[in-house]
Amino acid sequence: MPHLVQVQRELEPRGLRILAVSEEEPGPVAAAAERLGLGFALGARTRSREAWRVQAWPTAFLLDPEGRVVWAGNPAADGSWVQRARDLLPSGG
Repeated sequence: MPHLVQVQRELEPRGLRILAVSEEEPGPVAAAAERLGLGFALGARTRSREAWRVQAWPTAFLLDPEGRVVWAGNPAADGSWVQRARDLLPSGG
């Protein structure tokens, strides 16, 4: 998840929001978030896998401002989502 922290730091000022979800219990999720220094929202004990049709972990989704999925995949294996996010967000400064 360090790559997500880096992207969050870069793009948060332009409006990027990252939300990580897990089916694990809140205690271990919070401990991992603290240990890793995650600076984004985390949801625990979710049942979102079926709703989003997740087939493998990790899976990430990039949504455009209208809420449409414009990218889905493993954020660590396919970094194309970062440029896609940059393109979707308003220009900085």
